[in-house]
Amino acid sequence: MLVPLAQVLHLYWLSTNVFSLIQTGTIKYVPSVRRICKIPEQKKVEQLNVEKKPVIAAVKDWWKDTRNTSKIQNRTRNDQSTFLSAGRSGIKKTYKYNPTTPHQQPTTFHAKKI
Repeated sequence: MLVPLAQVLHLYWLSTNVFSLIQTGTIKYVPSVRRICKIPEQKKVEQLNVEKKPVIAAVKDWWKDTRNTSKIQNRTRNDQSTFLSAGRSGIKKTYKYNPTTPHQQPTTFHAKKI
């Protein structure tokens, strides 16, 4: 029972693909069909002036770009982890004394003997 099903699916796939190839070819390359179906003319796309490099230079550029991309991803990951750890951890002490308590200056001065 499965063998005829596989054959039918294969026949369906083949026939739809052949039909779509014929349809695309006639619409694309037969001007009278394009006029009848009121399909506008295709616009010409300008070619970009891309500098052709030797293979070795292109591979070197690709390698530099890959390393730079990796560095940027590492920095982004580091920034995200630093940001998350700063938000989840306690306040870090960045002062010499506790600013919430009054700071007392020493009232007595001891003179040093010279």
